[in-house]
Amino acid sequence: MHFTRDDAKVGLLVLVAMLIFGTLLFQRSLSALFKKETAFKVRLENAGDLAVGTEVQLQGWRVGQVNRVDLEREGVHYRFKATLGLGPEILLWRGTKAVVVTKLLGGAFVDLQLPPVEARRELLPRGRSWRGTRRPPWPPSSTRCRTSSAT
Repeated sequence: MHFTRDDAKVGLLVLVAMLIFGTLLFQRSLSALFKKETAFKVRLENAGDLAVGTEVQLQGWRVGQVNRVDLEREGVHYRFKATLGLGPEILLWRGTKAVVVTKLLGGAFVDLQLPPVEARRELLPRGRSWRGTRRPPWPPSSTRCRTSSAT
């Protein structure tokens, strides 16, 4: 078997590409390992479309994800507890609502709704559970249907 210079160049190019890909993959997995998150727990009556990895939004901006969803039984009632992993810079106050919003074409996200500014006095302790709610996908709560009559 006879190798030419072109074969060596192609082999070197493939080797360099594999090293770059491996380095990027290793760096990404390392950053995921050491990712700093703060855990908050939300109690939900219904967890339809909610799964591990579902994004958590604050005022339309992604601030974390759902890390875990557990089913708990209290007497004859079943409830779900979702553990949210939020960035350490995110602060939540008492009165914050976690609303599971179903997307129109499937899937869901958790919308964190902060209390009014004047009501933000006491921080929600990290790791503490609070009650969440569920909002149907349509119509959005921010839009109102108006009817007009022709005169």
